[in-house]
Amino acid sequence: MADVNIANGDDEIVGPDKKKQKTSPSVKEGILLGYGNPLLDISVNGTEEFLNKYDLKPDNAILAEDKHKSMYSDMAKTFADHVEYIPGGATLNAIKLAQ
Repeated sequence: MADVNIANGDDEIVGPDKKKQKTSPSVKEGILLGYGNPLLDISVNGTEEFLNKYDLKPDNAILAEDKHKSMYSDMAKTFADHVEYIPGGATLNAIKLAQ
């Protein structure tokens, strides 16, 4: 990771080779740019039967496995009027907060 030093209003990057390089802004002042991995949360007030079907626990987050592949389409069909799609991820959340 590069160290960033700010001196006299100029940005300098000190790379792994310890050489200093001036940076030129590629984005105009006043523009906020975010770069990251987006996530999509899918939220629903489900039933205990649905949780058991996919070996899930209430109020828990998981990393999906093969056994969960059909869960998303099943959730959309079973709880069609109550499914909430929530875009997120650290970058998107930070950008939304900065607006």
